[in-house]
Amino acid sequence: MLFLTNNYSLNNYSLKSKLSILLFILSFFCFKNTQAQLSKKHFIPPLTYAETGNANPENQYFYISTPSNKDVSYTIKQIGFPSSDITGIVSSSSPQEIFIASGDSQLFVDSRQTSAIHNNKGYIVEASDVIYVSIRVLAGGGAQAGALVSKGSSALGTTFRAGMYTNENPQTNYLNFISVMASEDNTQVTFDDLPTGISIKNYTGTLPISITLNEGESYVVAANAADNTINRDGLIGTLITTNDADKPIVVNTGSANGSFHNGGGRDYGIDQIVGLDKI
Repeated sequence: MLFLTNNYSLNNYSLKSKLSILLFILSFFCFKNTQAQLSKKHFIPPLTYAETGNANPENQYFYISTPSNKDVSYTIKQIGFPSSDITGIVSSSSPQEIFIASGDSQLFVDSRQTSAIHNNKGYIVEASDVIYVSIRVLAGGGAQAGALVSKGSSALGTTFRAGMYTNENPQTNYLNFISVMASEDNTQVTFDDLPTGISIKNYTGTLPISITLNEGESYVVAANAADNTINRDGLIGTLITTNDADKPIVVNTGSANGSFHNGGGRDYGIDQIVGLDKI
C-alpha cells in the first residue's frame, strides 16, 4: 500500500510538473502575442454597420498606451484630411483616451456606401516609440458596444480568412462585413471563396470580387444577414488575398450587429485580424 501511495504521489507530481510547463509555454505565447500588438505604426480600416434598427454607432474612442517610461508622441492621421491630424503624448503612467465622434464619422462607412473604394475613411497612427492602440464604440442607444485591438505591424499580411457571427436568427440590423486597407499603391485585393447566392450590399458584379487600392484607401464588403439564408454566415471563411507579397493589407472584420444564438440578442463583434503567415 505504501508503494502504491508513493507511486501515485510521484505520478501526480509528474503530472503537475507537466501542466506547469505547459502553462508556462502558453503564457509565453500569450506574452509574445501581446508584444506583437506593440508598434510604431497602426492601420485602422473603417468599420460599417446595419443602417436599420439599433446598430447605429454612437460615441467612439481611441485608447492609446505604451510600456515606455518616457514620453512617446503620437499622431492620429485621418485619411483624406491631412490638416486634421490629432496629436498627443503617452507614457506608461499616462495612457490616453481620445474621443473621436458620435454617429457617422471618420471611423465608419455607412453600409449603403459599401462595395466602393474610399480615400477618406479610417486612420493611420504613427508614434515616436511603440504603442498599443485600440478602438471602442458604443451603439444602438447604448445597448450595444464593440472593441477592436490594432495589431500594429503584425496586422500587415497578404492572405487572410474572415470570421464573424453566424446569425442563426437573423434580424434586419444584423450585418457581417470585411474591411481592408492598402499600405502601398496599386495593391490588387481579391475576395474569394464566396458562396453562390450570397447578396453583397451594393455589389452587382461577378464573383470573386477584385479591386485595386492605393495606400490608405479602403474597401468594405458587407452582407445583411436578413436578406437571404446564405447571407446569415456567407462571409465566414472568405479568402482575402493580394497579388504581391510586397504590398500587404490590413483587415478589420466582424458583425455590427450579429449573434451566435438563435434568440433575439445581438451585439457588435469586431476585430483586426492577422494573416496566414502569423497563424
